[in-house]
Amino acid sequence: VYHSSDGGATEDGANVWGTETGYLKGKADPYEAQTTVPSNSYSVTYTASELSWILDQKGHSVGTVQDVYVSEYTPLGNVKQVTFVGTGGTKTFTGDDCRMIFYSSTYQKSVSSMRFDINGRRGGSGGLSVNGTGQLASLDGVSVISGGGTLGTLRGNTASAITSSGTVPVSGEARQPSSGGSSNGNFVITGTGNGHNVGMSQYGAKAMAELGYSSQEILNFYYTDITVR
Repeated sequence: VYHSSDGGATEDGANVWGTETGYLKGKADPYEAQTTVPSNSYSVTYTASELSWILDQKGHSVGTVQDVYVSEYTPLGNVKQVTFVGTGGTKTFTGDDCRMIFYSSTYQKSVSSMRFDINGRRGGSGGLSVNGTGQLASLDGVSVISGGGTLGTLRGNTASAITSSGTVPVSGEARQPSSGGSSNGNFVITGTGNGHNVGMSQYGAKAMAELGYSSQEILNFYYTDITVR
């Protein structure tokens, strides 16, 4: 499977479609940023009445929508859950439904990828866990030991870590729960990428090819633990 662009990171197939597939593992993508990706960033605005109508037409009515927010992100920063709060109840969508629930041919609006924020808010709580004993409010000033045994100090609030899935971005910034309400009566969704974020990014593959990587190297980057024959 493949998609147009991931906007910064691909995603585990299990987090998007609910099925674990060994070679479909998400990872940070440093290559897309090294080529031109048309319409890589997007912004779409919905009114409460539009969202209420869309949910109702799809059989998920919550009454009049009062709030909608991302209630869970994956470790790679892609959307895992979106929650709608209305006068008639609450409804949470997971996986690929997080973007597809916003599609409306009537209003000619849609959410392009699995990598977005709503009104700049990120639901849930977070931060960087250390040895499973607690979370850091900030990465600035934290001591780290490199793979070569060198002791260093982080500056700023973001860094990268090497995991079994490759290099992934980490942050010590806590994500506060949504306080409810919209911005000026509207819900603005902003994001990057185009598609479901699983498997190979077409523009990422283009960038890798332009940088001199072979087709086998490209496939080995986007698909985990595969053998190309």
